[in-house]
Amino acid sequence: MDSGINTKTIENIEIQPADKKLASLEVDKSPGPDGMQSRVLQEMANILDSPLAMLYNKAIKDGILPEDWKCANVSSIFKKGSKLDAENYRPVSLTSVPRKILESLIWGSMVKYMDDNEFISTSQHGFVRL
Repeated sequence: MDSGINTKTIENIEIQPADKKLASLEVDKSPGPDGMQSRVLQEMANILDSPLAMLYNKAIKDGILPEDWKCANVSSIFKKGSKLDAENYRPVSLTSVPRKILESLIWGSMVKYMDDNEFISTSQHGFVRL
């Protein structure tokens, strides 16, 4: 009996070196606790692409991230109102740029998998790309 629930699972996420995330980095973003500047990663994209892909694939396979990628510098950003009121600030976590790239690659793989396997309803409009 078919329960109507999609039971397909995602088995492997494999990061390919030619993803082009490094070359398209926004260079004006603040670095995380590792101090790695986006501009350095962008300018060295052709050299760092393959080693980072290997590191990403090993992290995914082993389920272990480098310690620096688990840290964040937390800053407060003023929203509006009185600057004396703590409720008018929001926290922002500055994490490692290579970690952000990995998160983006995994997110992209998951969304593609969900779309390919029709996990996302046609009535879903929020939080999906058009």
